[in-house]
Amino acid sequence: MATPFTASSTAVDVIADVNLTDRAMTDTGASSGTGVETARALAASEVTSLSPSAIRQRSLRDSP
Repeated sequence: MATPFTASSTAVDVIADVNLTDRAMTDTGASSGTGVETARALAASEVTSLSPSAIRQRSLRDSP
Protein backbone atom coordinates (compact mmCIF):
# COMPACT_ATOMS: atom_id res chain seq x y z
CA MET A 1 0.00 0.00 0.00
CA ALA A 2 1.57 3.25 -1.13
CA THR A 3 1.23 6.36 1.03
CA PRO A 4 2.68 9.86 0.82
CA PHE A 5 4.18 9.41 4.29
CA THR A 6 7.74 8.46 5.24
CA ALA A 7 9.52 7.46 8.42
CA SER A 8 10.00 11.16 9.17
CA SER A 9 6.28 12.04 8.82
CA THR A 10 4.65 13.39 11.95
CA ALA A 11 1.14 12.95 13.31
CA VAL A 12 0.44 16.53 12.19
CA ASP A 13 1.47 15.54 8.64
CA VAL A 14 -0.90 12.57 8.70
CA ILE A 15 -3.99 14.52 9.79
CA ALA A 16 -3.19 17.72 7.84
CA ASP A 17 -5.81 17.14 5.13
CA VAL A 18 -8.42 15.46 7.33
CA ASN A 19 -11.46 17.47 8.40
CA LEU A 20 -11.95 16.61 12.07
CA THR A 21 -14.57 19.27 12.80
CA ASP A 22 -17.31 17.92 15.08
CA ARG A 23 -15.46 14.62 15.56
CA ALA A 24 -14.67 12.95 18.87
CA MET A 25 -12.08 10.32 19.64
CA THR A 26 -10.42 8.53 22.52
CA ASP A 27 -6.64 8.18 22.54
CA THR A 28 -5.86 5.29 24.87
CA GLY A 29 -2.10 5.60 24.41
CA ALA A 30 -1.66 9.30 25.09
CA SER A 31 0.61 8.89 28.10
CA SER A 32 3.79 7.94 26.22
CA GLY A 33 5.48 7.42 22.88
CA THR A 34 3.64 8.03 19.65
CA GLY A 35 0.40 8.42 21.58
CA VAL A 36 1.69 11.70 23.02
CA GLU A 37 2.43 13.03 19.53
CA THR A 38 -0.97 11.86 18.31
CA ALA A 39 -2.67 13.63 21.22
CA ARG A 40 -0.73 16.84 20.49
CA ALA A 41 -1.69 16.75 16.81
CA LEU A 42 -5.33 16.13 17.62
CA ALA A 43 -5.34 18.87 20.25
CA ALA A 44 -4.18 21.31 17.57
CA SER A 45 -7.08 20.24 15.33
CA GLU A 46 -10.83 20.65 15.73
CA VAL A 47 -11.36 17.17 17.21
CA THR A 48 -12.69 16.62 20.73
CA SER A 49 -10.18 14.25 22.30
CA LEU A 50 -10.54 12.26 25.49
CA SER A 51 -7.47 10.66 27.00
CA PRO A 52 -8.22 8.11 29.74
CA SER A 53 -4.79 8.69 31.31
CA ALA A 54 -5.35 12.47 31.46
CA ILE A 55 -8.83 11.98 32.90
CA ARG A 56 -7.42 9.63 35.54
CA GLN A 57 -4.59 12.06 36.38
CA ARG A 58 -7.07 14.92 36.73
CA SER A 59 -9.33 12.77 38.89
CA LEU A 60 -6.45 11.81 41.17
CA ARG A 61 -5.21 15.40 41.35
CA ASP A 62 -8.65 16.79 42.20
CA SER A 63 -9.59 14.16 44.76
CA PRO A 64 -9.35 15.11 48.46
